[in-house]
Amino acid sequence: MTYPDDCYGTIHSAFVRWLEDMPGLPVNGAGESQIEYENVSFTPEEDTPWIRFEFEPTTPQPGDKTLGGSRITKMRGVVRLSCFGAKGSGSGPVERTADSVMRRFKVGAGPITHKGSISRIASVWREAAVKSSNAYAVPVVVRWWAFTDKL
Repeated sequence: MTYPDDCYGTIHSAFVRWLEDMPGLPVNGAGESQIEYENVSFTPEEDTPWIRFEFEPTTPQPGDKTLGGSRITKMRGVVRLSCFGAKGSGSGPVERTADSVMRRFKVGAGPITHKGSISRIASVWREAAVKSSNAYAVPVVVRWWAFTDKL
């Protein structure tokens, strides 16, 4: 996937790369990671957990003058990592995936960097499990802040 070379794209790319390097990342029988990205066609393999990645930045702000004034942009936002499994397959695989995500995105992890952006994790938490007609999900929310030299 290619992201714009701006403040959103570089931070987005940094978090995608951080997730893709996660120990315990769900993979299908062919060894391909099971991650559903925004606006990308994805069909999970049956009986294999998967993660939905959603990047939600907030409004950028000028950085602190001690960090270069207007050349640095400060951003905040969340990455929502919903861990899924097929309904009726039990909660164990989904819970283990959510635990792996929590360990990977723990407060203080990183720094998470890419093309001039430096991101840090401010907090991480799990939300209540969600059941739909065909899946069971445990959402994990990662609140982050970042400094980037991109506008």
